[in-house]
Amino acid sequence: MKTDMYLKLQRKFGGKWVATNKSGDEVFSQGSSIDQLFNNLKKKQISPQKTVIGYVEKYGQLSAYSSI
Repeated sequence: MKTDMYLKLQRKFGGKWVATNKSGDEVFSQGSSIDQLFNNLKKKQISPQKTVIGYVEKYGQLSAYSSI
């Protein structure tokens, strides 16, 4: 089910930073850079510590990660 929520975020906010609630179904703020995201949160008077912040990959983009 979390994959479905992430796909919805990708369609709407792909390529941007987002601040969501813990379940990811409510977006508090978004921005093209992390600084813009924090400025938007500050304007809305939302504490970043009460959000989940992350970068949303562009829709349809495949990413591979490796650990060394």
